[in-house]
Amino acid sequence: TVTRSANGAEILTWADWKSRWSEIVYQGGSEAQQAGKETASSTVTFKVRYIMDGLTEKDRISFRSQIYDITNIAQDQDGRNHYQLISTTVHR
Repeated sequence: TVTRSANGAEILTWADWKSRWSEIVYQGGSEAQQAGKETASSTVTFKVRYIMDGLTEKDRISFRSQIYDITNIAQDQDGRNHYQLISTTVHR
């Protein structure tokens, strides 16, 4: 969502879109040095039923005060409209 500051400059912000129940599966993580600071990233899969129209890898998930970037959207092999939203987050 694009908003404007007091002086009229455009500011890109995120807005809530939908809320869904999901099963959360923690896949693991890694640590690295980046710009002299240690960072850790984790991969998490959110399993949802019935994908929301318009959801893409450009969207993000907010869960327990943490933001997750969606890296892949895949349909489960069960054939019952279940989807896996594979995502990553970076902890600094």
